[in-house]
Amino acid sequence: MRVLLLVCLLLGCSSAVLAQAPADPVVQAYQRAGVTALWHRAGALTPTGNALLQQVLAAEQRGLHPADYSAQLLLTLSTQKDVASQAKLDRQLSQAALRLTAHLQRGRVSPAAAGYKLPVPVDVLDPVDTLVSLATSTDVAAALDAYEPHYNHYHLLKQALAHYRQLAALPALPALPLLPALTHA
Repeated sequence: MRVLLLVCLLLGCSSAVLAQAPADPVVQAYQRAGVTALWHRAGALTPTGNALLQQVLAAEQRGLHPADYSAQLLLTLSTQKDVASQAKLDRQLSQAALRLTAHLQRGRVSPAAAGYKLPVPVDVLDPVDTLVSLATSTDVAAALDAYEPHYNHYHLLKQALAHYRQLAALPALPALPLLPALTHA
């Protein structure tokens, strides 16, 4: 499947060829958008593609780990100018976008995996709609914000996390001097 997509991205396959591919949400998103690349035009990242890359690289600001979205690979691929690397970057950005939106909506770890049985219904994202929506967005950061929970406590938790990360980044605090021994008479 990956080989078919890469060949199609390199050679510009018709939608009929892509239609014969298995139901891959990335391929389906490309078909729905009527393009062979969601994040590239004329051999360069689109402004939306670049904005998505920046959001992935800054995932820590959302309480997530950039490495979970192959940030280093994306950054490396973004510096490559050959067609194969651009095709791979386009696919990897799409996959990162799907993981990122799922983690923003549902979290990285399910409550059940953490030992909690919470009856919280979660809408399942349509991966094709998600990719097409992000690729056509004029504000990727705002589009990603829409996937986050809209609870006040979630925003308070994000603020607390940012504060503790700032504290953790400070140089080590000096050790306190030992207190004099107390003697009881």
